[in-house]
Amino acid sequence: MELKEAVSYAKKIVRDIGIKDVEDKTKDEYLKIFKRIITDPDKILYEGSKGYYYKKKAALRFSIVHYIQMCIKKINSKSLDQVDANKIWDELRYFIDLYKKHAINTGVSPVTTKNPGKSKRKSLRKMPYNWREIMWERCDNYDYKGALAILQLTGARPSEIERGVIVAGDESSDFLEITIRGSKQGKAKRNGQATRTIKIEMRTRVSHGSAKNYLLSQVAYEGHLFVQVNAKRLNDYVRRLSQKIWPRKKNHISPYSYRHQLSADLKGEGCLPPKISMILGHRSILSKKKYGISAQARGNSHIADVTCSSPLRDPQPSRLPWDRLASTKGADARYPML
Repeated sequence: MELKEAVSYAKKIVRDIGIKDVEDKTKDEYLKIFKRIITDPDKILYEGSKGYYYKKKAALRFSIVHYIQMCIKKINSKSLDQVDANKIWDELRYFIDLYKKHAINTGVSPVTTKNPGKSKRKSLRKMPYNWREIMWERCDNYDYKGALAILQLTGARPSEIERGVIVAGDESSDFLEITIRGSKQGKAKRNGQATRTIKIEMRTRVSHGSAKNYLLSQVAYEGHLFVQVNAKRLNDYVRRLSQKIWPRKKNHISPYSYRHQLSADLKGEGCLPPKISMILGHRSILSKKKYGISAQARGNSHIADVTCSSPLRDPQPSRLPWDRLASTKGADARYPML
């Protein structure tokens, strides 16, 4: 394969995989995984669970595009001598061979082993109906009390709590307003919601000692509360607490379990799909499908309303059954709870 032919094929690979817009943190993680894979791709790519295989393959495809683009950029600089040209030619051929052998999407996973004990949906199976209340009552570390309340009421991501969540309201308010700065937006900020404000219903009786009661007591004097906890420490604490309460269970609660549970509750209440997506901080209406099922619903979500910074994206062509009931247009779109 000549250099010109290699460049042409490499560009075809870039078009096939596509240029992914990911955050710097994800990019660094993918490149780190890629450096491990290339030491022995035949072994490292296919060992472990099915879920981890897909993550490694995503890292592989992203990194192939990343390095191919670097090679093409060097070629276009027109300052290559023959030695550099031969080196880039060898690099391109290596990435092309790596793509052909390991990175083409076939639609079938060569790995069938599932990752034990980490499924968010499975973690909710056979859990007590009031598992969130039990976790709340057993939480004796006040460094995590506010974060646990935010998880329970809003399903916020741990990375969003790390960015800081603002709770506003007072004892005379009808709602507690919880403002969340979104994560997983990508460098171009085209994914997810930059901010969303979730209104928690306060007109009904607030149980003493509940998560709502705790947040209300915290904002009573100042009128607002700022909740911020390191994402990894929060994840570790929630898992340790779950293991302490239910030591014999195989699948344990994680911060994302709260997210799945809230989605399940909303689906069980008949909440419109666009509103579920907005509450979870998505830009796509279809993203909510990955979270929770109505059969796992466990009571009232307490969410009255939500406002997001960006409109939702409809699948194209849009023929969704709820389009007749609610429009997803407008940056300040609102959806009533059905």
